[in-house]
Amino acid sequence: MKKTTNKVLIVLLFLLASCSKQSSNQDYSTSLFYQEYQDLIDNLNADFPGNGIDVFDNQLKDRPMAYGLLMSAEYNRYLHTRNTDAYLLVKKCGLWLMENSDLNNNGIVGFGLPDQWDAFNDNSINEAHHEYTITTAIVVKGLLDWYDIESNINKRAEIKELVLSCLDPYLDNRYDSPIGIPAYSLSPEDTIYDIYNPAAFLLGQLKRYSQITDDKDLKEKLNSKSNNIIKVLEDNVQIDSASNYFWAYGIQRQGPNDLVHACYVIEGIRDFQEYGGTTNLNFSSVHNHLFSFSNDSIFFEHYPKNLWQEERVRLWSIGMLIYSLSVNHDFDEVEQNISSQLSKFYLWPGQYRFKIDDDRVMIRQHAHLILGLSYFIYNNDRISNKN
Repeated sequence: MKKTTNKVLIVLLFLLASCSKQSSNQDYSTSLFYQEYQDLIDNLNADFPGNGIDVFDNQLKDRPMAYGLLMSAEYNRYLHTRNTDAYLLVKKCGLWLMENSDLNNNGIVGFGLPDQWDAFNDNSINEAHHEYTITTAIVVKGLLDWYDIESNINKRAEIKELVLSCLDPYLDNRYDSPIGIPAYSLSPEDTIYDIYNPAAFLLGQLKRYSQITDDKDLKEKLNSKSNNIIKVLEDNVQIDSASNYFWAYGIQRQGPNDLVHACYVIEGIRDFQEYGGTTNLNFSSVHNHLFSFSNDSIFFEHYPKNLWQEERVRLWSIGMLIYSLSVNHDFDEVEQNISSQLSKFYLWPGQYRFKIDDDRVMIRQHAHLILGLSYFIYNNDRISNKN
């Protein structure tokens, strides 16, 4: 009874605090986010953390993207706290990915959706577990995060081998789109589309892996591929109304990226630079495009103002936005504005709705939020005040 009462109190305090935009509430807001993070972790399936429903249907299924995002979130918590539970969750997710790296049994290591999907509404159906570039890239990031904190030499070698197997299909032009970047997926029907955000996110992980291999030929391939991707991004950048950089969703599919996919591009470029890549793009101008989605302290799903409807915003957009802002140390934006918007998605402790008018609880949406909250809470600016 006491635990239930405490949870109710936390909910009320979270909602009250999120209504305030005064800087004096910063530490208090962080404490509430900390409790919510714990509740989100506690509400995961104990045996299969990346299992849940998705937009396709209401069936509980294992979602590789969720496993990858959860690894990155708990890696960050472990990095700053050395919390054993965080490490164990990273390892549990990683072991599931190791055991399920070719679920469609086509001999290609990679990750996708456990559902059939016509990605471009062109009547080409990708079967369940078909390899999608963005899913594989997110999983690779999670695996490399695990690699960074794993002490067992043999396990590190296994992780490294799995990551290389994930990256191998992209190291030549077999699965490139017409413009010369890794395609949206590995199906011939999808490789005809030039889509920027999956290639951009993969870009960072290609560069990251180049830093941990001693194979000179492999390093050259990784660097060559990542340099080619960044060159394509440089050649196709556009300028928003605030003179910041953004990219269309693709060449055949015009229109700016929505919020979550804009974050994928930004984080791919951030990782590329963090691991030694160079570009003519000013990163501040890349990152600050995020604020083009905002008006009167509300972030919207789409960049064009004519599409600014709060009901369109998905939870994963808010989660990935919190991540992008936090790794950029834009904590005030999260505390003063996004905490209020996030409260509209709140259902009960550890449970958030898909959209503010759609109460479905989805694991990939939650995993993006968990990633964002991890980097908001656990970072060098705050860790002295939070264990």
